[in-house]
Amino acid sequence: MGSTPLSHLLILFVPVVGTIALFTYLAVASWSRARQREREAAYRSELLRKLSEMSAEAAAPVLAILREDDARALRRRREGLILAGMIWLVLGVGWIAAGHIVRDVERSGAWAVGILPMLVGSAILFHALVFASRPGSGQPS
Repeated sequence: MGSTPLSHLLILFVPVVGTIALFTYLAVASWSRARQREREAAYRSELLRKLSEMSAEAAAPVLAILREDDARALRRRREGLILAGMIWLVLGVGWIAAGHIVRDVERSGAWAVGILPMLVGSAILFHALVFASRPGSGQPS
């Protein structure tokens, strides 16, 4: 029942293979998302080129759909920023609350570290509510 050098290598085999698999997956996912965005941009460019050749009356419904898509994308981005800000804000509040629950942390002042995520969350929320483009505002994102 002695431990052999081969068993030591097998113990390291699982995390190494797992790490390689994870980063391979991330690389392929990133590459495929970039390809998808590239295709979408090419299709949109081709559509806009064809719309420029059409009459204004014929192109109006398609332009309305494109504007709705742009507004939907802006709305999703803004909602994502608001969600991120709320998550960071709640994380900071939770950290401070946990620091007050654990008395030893309260005496050391380590609970104050919760102020950092609260500030990050507040900054993200402020940006999302004040500066982020709103659908129909005419501002570029």
